[in-house]
Amino acid sequence: MQNYVVTAHKPTAVTASLLGNFTGPNDQNLILAKCTHIEIFMVSQQGIQPFLDIPINGKIAVMQFFRPQGENQDLLFFTTEKYKFTLLEFHRPTCQLRTRACGDIHDRIGRPTEMGQLGSIDPQHRMICLHLYDGLLKIIPVHGSRLSEAFNVRLEELRVVDMCFLDGCPAPTLAILYEDAKECRHIKSYVIDAEEKELTQAQLVGTKIEKGSSLLVPLPAPYGPTIISYYPPQGAQTKSIAIRGSSFKAWGRVDPLRYLVGDIWGNLSLLQLQLASDAPAAVATAGPAPNAGRGIESLTIAFLGKTSIPSTLTYIDKGVAYVGSAMGDAQVVRLSNNPEQAPLLGTLTRPTAPSPTRPPRAAGSNVTVLESFTNLAPILDLALVDLDRQGQNQIITCSGGFKDGSLRIIRTGIGINEEASIEASGIKGMWALRAHEGDTYDKYLVQSFIEETRVMGIEGEEFGEVELPGLDSAVPTLNCANVQFDQYVQVTQRAVRLIAAGTLQLAREWLPPQGLRISTAAVTPSQIVVATSGGHLVSIAVALGELREDGHMSMGAEVACLDLGVCAAPAGGPSVPVTASSGAEPMALEGAASRAQPPAGPARFLATGMWDGTVRLLAMPALNEVARRVLGAEVIPRSLLLQRMEGIEYLLCGLGDGHLATFLFDPEHAALTDPKRLLLATHPVTLRRFASNGASHVFAASDRPTVISSTNRKLFYSNVNVKEVNQMCPFHASPFPDSLVLATEQRLIFGTVDAIQKLHIRTIPLGAMPRRLAHVPEGRALGVLLHRVQPDPTGQGEEEQDSLVCIDDETFETTHLITFAEAEMGTALCTARLGGPPAGTAAAGPATAAAAAAAAGGPASSLGAPAAGGQRYLVAGTGFCLPTEQESSKGRILVFRCEGHRLELVAEKEVRGAVYALAELEGKLLATVNNKVVVYDLTAAAPGQLELTQLCAHTGHIMALYAQTRGNFILVGDLIRSMALLQFNNSTGTLTDLAHDYNAHWMTGVAFVADDLFLGAENASNLFTCKRNADAPNEEERSRLEVVGEFHLGSFVNRFREGSIAKLGAPEATSTLVYGAVDGSLGLVAQLPPDVFAFAEKVQHEMTKKAKGVGGLSHEHWRAFANERRTAPARAFVDGDIVEAFYELPPDRMEEVARALQTSTEEILKRIDDLTRLH
Repeated sequence: MQNYVVTAHKPTAVTASLLGNFTGPNDQNLILAKCTHIEIFMVSQQGIQPFLDIPINGKIAVMQFFRPQGENQDLLFFTTEKYKFTLLEFHRPTCQLRTRACGDIHDRIGRPTEMGQLGSIDPQHRMICLHLYDGLLKIIPVHGSRLSEAFNVRLEELRVVDMCFLDGCPAPTLAILYEDAKECRHIKSYVIDAEEKELTQAQLVGTKIEKGSSLLVPLPAPYGPTIISYYPPQGAQTKSIAIRGSSFKAWGRVDPLRYLVGDIWGNLSLLQLQLASDAPAAVATAGPAPNAGRGIESLTIAFLGKTSIPSTLTYIDKGVAYVGSAMGDAQVVRLSNNPEQAPLLGTLTRPTAPSPTRPPRAAGSNVTVLESFTNLAPILDLALVDLDRQGQNQIITCSGGFKDGSLRIIRTGIGINEEASIEASGIKGMWALRAHEGDTYDKYLVQSFIEETRVMGIEGEEFGEVELPGLDSAVPTLNCANVQFDQYVQVTQRAVRLIAAGTLQLAREWLPPQGLRISTAAVTPSQIVVATSGGHLVSIAVALGELREDGHMSMGAEVACLDLGVCAAPAGGPSVPVTASSGAEPMALEGAASRAQPPAGPARFLATGMWDGTVRLLAMPALNEVARRVLGAEVIPRSLLLQRMEGIEYLLCGLGDGHLATFLFDPEHAALTDPKRLLLATHPVTLRRFASNGASHVFAASDRPTVISSTNRKLFYSNVNVKEVNQMCPFHASPFPDSLVLATEQRLIFGTVDAIQKLHIRTIPLGAMPRRLAHVPEGRALGVLLHRVQPDPTGQGEEEQDSLVCIDDETFETTHLITFAEAEMGTALCTARLGGPPAGTAAAGPATAAAAAAAAGGPASSLGAPAAGGQRYLVAGTGFCLPTEQESSKGRILVFRCEGHRLELVAEKEVRGAVYALAELEGKLLATVNNKVVVYDLTAAAPGQLELTQLCAHTGHIMALYAQTRGNFILVGDLIRSMALLQFNNSTGTLTDLAHDYNAHWMTGVAFVADDLFLGAENASNLFTCKRNADAPNEEERSRLEVVGEFHLGSFVNRFREGSIAKLGAPEATSTLVYGAVDGSLGLVAQLPPDVFAFAEKVQHEMTKKAKGVGGLSHEHWRAFANERRTAPARAFVDGDIVEAFYELPPDRMEEVARALQTSTEEILKRIDDLTRLH
């Protein structure tokens, strides 16, 4: 019952975007609302750059800028769905957020609006108006820069669609767009009297408008008070324009007479207001001019091009706009007057290399996509699948809506975007050289083989093999680098060679004592340390044309590897923490993406890995031993790095058995502490430094290559999308800027690295909304149910078509498509072994259930142990959606065999209703059909023919929407009646009703946590757990599912799947579930052992006191279970997000938490590190 809930991928759906001066009077900021986060970007000629990422203890409902009179900097006003408001300001001198005002806007009576919260701020900043409850407006008067006490005024109109204040009015005037009981839409305006606290009808009185109207766009003075496309003040002539049937979802002001508008098909258009020839010039007025609005002669609209389906549109400047989306990727786009002309008002440049994921401008389009930001929302389904067959789960999500629908392949790792490759085998080492010490770009790539050294170089536009006269190419190279005084150094087994970069001739050579061979070497621009046979170390100083031996030490054992590192700490860092948007393509730093600069001065320490299984630290240049650690196992260290990341020094040691040993290194006391070991691969690990976007990282080359990075002072291990890498070298050359060179068994790959982020996301566009998916491992295929919606040929309606597609799980190409009948919707999909007895059917108790646990719904079923006997089929469920029916009365169950990436229909069953869920159940098929739970068996009807026959059914549900199975137990999620637990008896072919949760919950997902513990998600974004008391003394208690845990997640969960994407060193957890939500977030619900849960709960308690929420928003209030019927404190859940926020505390606050817990900061960090490895 101890649940740890943590976000693995934060929300990505953009619900609001603003452009203003928030961080300073002269700063231009783009501010985004992403459900529970606010992201702040700086806008410059280099593009939009992430500045702050602010987690909010609430889900943002309304967000707008507010600038009090007399101030030169915007404030940020927002409300949350739990009826709190906050007014934030950014204090530039301290670079901190401050709360100017906050409060509670909740009312004890009133029905929350079905259309969601609405808010508008008077252009003259006299008041703020909120619509939170049907029939009520909440008014917050503003006096100067101070917010006064709020009050409510009655509103006749109940169903308000949109509202806005009109500009240029002597008194605050609010226009509302509302819908009446006959679903007709009207527009009306009111004058708000803050003194008398009442509304007075203004010029617009219930004017009827088009039924599909959904947005109000107020014009600024002097053209206001007017609303685009609708009605100006009474007496003025209405101006309108005919458009092809569509539904606009977002608008953004370019200037007072030009507006960007976007519709549900992703069409971006420019709406322009044409002034009459005799219209006066724009003159500011104190009130509405008598002929206000009459200067507008007509409206014109011009199609610009296609974008993601917008939820927000913000025009930035110089022809650049931001398209926020809740259905597809957010975009920064450039607009032009026509496809051949320059942008509308100039260019906002972004100096980055073309991204393979960035689509070019379509032919004939006026829109060019400059940058895309990954958005997983809405996640309708997900599966956990080991696509690479390497024991590492990847998440596949059904993401996006309408034309922006796609599959997203999510893995804990990063991608290498291959730009070129060369056939090459047997490479044992690689180093990049610049032609001269001060050059920006690398010119040479030195490659060491078992018996020789080769050099590839760039000459003009050619890249090929070259000769360096001073380089010894007849022997393998151990190390090669640029060193000071414009020289190269090459270390081989027989010599250290110093080469003049200007002449490429040998300048000096150092030879080891006779009879000794060099085994390994470490190089900095001013130092060289070599290890020779017999365990001897020699330190050599680099001078102009000289190699001077300045130290010697006998180690007493053979040396396996060396590294020089840990110099003086670099100066300062940014004064403001900057967190990049998850999924965004970051701005590239010119020349900084791959080069890991060597130490600028002499290294203070030398790390040595020994054949006796120890690692030792020696002080330079005297080579005196200052620290030693025994690695323990009889494994030889193969690679060492002394590495600084986020101001913390580490000693990383790659071992011959694929393990990585890590130590914290304190250079002041020369101490190695906090030893850890984790399994990275099965082959020896070779470590190399590289940099990306100004930060230093480590590449671990092996059969499972991994990138080691640091975020919030903790190490992250990200898999790479190349299956096996023997060697890696950073290579920043003019043809391959900011690249890495990877040597595999057969190829040399030149590629750029994706953003160093915890999750790597690949997009598979589908052009339609994917609703369900399932993986068929034997057929190496994915089945996906698609829902396609497009405008009909007349442009006045929509055409809908559902289909089932088969997709190759390696190439992700569509290999087969099956189109459903007209009005037939795909509603459920699973894979199931049918037609044979499952393993373990003799015992149908909890132990058997645990052993045979499989995810219902099919997508994750390939992860568990398959039932013995029977063949795996792909099963689809459908329902007919007819306009004359409130509830579907007809559907089908279709059973397919998947072979050769083709689908063959082997059985079909018509049912009386829609099939909402499908799952395998002990060799049988479980289906929920409207309010029934039905079990089917696949049997032979005739030779070569199969049919589904009903074995049993269970009724008593309102609408059985979800079903999960665990052994012979069935967990059913109902539309209204929460959860129910059923049991199937395979021998008698019957279903037994075991227990119910009798609370009213509108379910959105269910899952087994254990045999007697169940997790549910409901439509108010809450999670709760129920427990079955099977050993209770009376039947009434045994038949009741007791609610034992409650928690407000803040995200609308659509799917749970058993499993985890974590790979390395996670703590013991009895169960882990991955969830996907409508806002694009992914998270984990893990059951922890009691002692680990108790620790996490204590940290949470202290963190709520030490890390106050932004805007005065309480963590306890945010996480309290709340729906329309009741509110209760969270219980039996710990918020992993606030626990892991411990990393972000300043050191003094960390110490305060540690003292309260009566432990050390180091111990807390160590235990939280273990928790982070869950996800």
